[in-house]
Amino acid sequence: MSHTHGLRRMASWLSIVIVLASLAGWGLSNRYVGDKKTVNVFGGLDQASRPKAVNTAGMTLLAVAVDDRSGLTRKQENALHVGHGDYGAARTDTIMVIRVAPGGGGTTAVSLPRDTWVSIPAYTDTNGKPHAATQDRINTLLERGGPTLMTQVVEQLTGLRIDHFVSVNFAGFLNMVDAVGGVPMCIPRALKDASSGLDLTAGQHVLTGRQALAYVRARHIDSDFGRMQRQQRFLSSMMQRVMSAGTLLNPLKLNSFIDAAMHSITTDEQLDRDAILNLAQRLRGISLSKVRFLTVPISNGNAFIQGNSVVLWNEKQAKTLFTRLANDQPVFNTPIGTATGTPKASALIVAPGKIRLTVLNATSITGLARKASESLATVGFGFAAAPGNAATSAATTTIIEYPASMATAVRTVAASIPYATTKQTATVQGITILVGRDWKAAVRVQVSGTASASASASAGTSTIVNTITAPRTAADSICK
Repeated sequence: MSHTHGLRRMASWLSIVIVLASLAGWGLSNRYVGDKKTVNVFGGLDQASRPKAVNTAGMTLLAVAVDDRSGLTRKQENALHVGHGDYGAARTDTIMVIRVAPGGGGTTAVSLPRDTWVSIPAYTDTNGKPHAATQDRINTLLERGGPTLMTQVVEQLTGLRIDHFVSVNFAGFLNMVDAVGGVPMCIPRALKDASSGLDLTAGQHVLTGRQALAYVRARHIDSDFGRMQRQQRFLSSMMQRVMSAGTLLNPLKLNSFIDAAMHSITTDEQLDRDAILNLAQRLRGISLSKVRFLTVPISNGNAFIQGNSVVLWNEKQAKTLFTRLANDQPVFNTPIGTATGTPKASALIVAPGKIRLTVLNATSITGLARKASESLATVGFGFAAAPGNAATSAATTTIIEYPASMATAVRTVAASIPYATTKQTATVQGITILVGRDWKAAVRVQVSGTASASASASAGTSTIVNTITAPRTAADSICK
């Protein structure tokens, strides 16, 4: 159920950072390790094709959460608006990559939006049935091929080698909030959402587990990216509550909190007692100001592909971000792209229906030009000629070639293919698309003076759109 992704983001992070930072030593970790479940993740991966481990002492975790209602009674399911039917295989709507830097360098959590459009390699599903390579939203990966496929695709997307995998269920989040006596939250305006059961007046509240669950699940009170920022404010307060003396020095509260979390965790087969103790040692005494939150850079937060509303990353900025994380280099207060803050895009004036394209296959993949033409046609573009083959067949990236006279029209094409490179040249008479191996799909754009959130291009120079949420740490005020 897509409206639960806020809950799952919170529970995943809490279970890793707060719980392990709270472990006081070998005896405590040994007591609780037996409560968690394990699943085979890395045994099914092709080790030769995985990203190479960077030579640092840092650690990278993939944290997800699943539509698992285990531990909830039917009465609780009804009261919490989480449903109680059989929804099939577990599905996750939010994924987080968490990097723990060595030497007290802090921890950074990067949220990967649930609707991220991804390429999925050939895989064997959870029932042992083989499937051909395809494309879909990232929130289908766990349902399709379990944690192994999820890990494989996230490694391909980020270039990071995942050290450990963790998933969390519903009941853990609810019980963790109640175990610490609720979480203070600053509500700037009255919030009400029938789908999640949220009903809060403006002002400061101490949210119970039930209220917190509704707060982080709410779908209809702001945008996806606004919701991410709202959830990060909640998480800041939750961490402040857990790491306070009132919790850490209260054995009953601390034990109840860890017990709730560990009963809801499923981890990879390698996250054993020794690994948990290792991670706990890394996180012990961590400053809340060094627990940082980030959303992966986005080029289009409202794209439309194959009938789906999807999210497209700004691939250049994302690569820079994950390279820095892998090498434990600073991420915040360091430029990632040519633009920061609120995303802006150049106005698109020429509608797709007024543009005629020539589409040529610049790879050895049979039928790729036809596939690209069909995708472009679905979002409104016309064509000057039938799809054909380019002079080259080794292109890895898609290139949009255009004459100087069509610099205005090409902005619309570039916005619809945000991962393509634009190139002004005198050798073409109209706009020509040389389809490379990175071809995904065309996305729908808005015109008439207002652009969508996709990247646009003019005269061959890309305008990078950056939707990274403002840097936030767990020490920030909950009302900020």
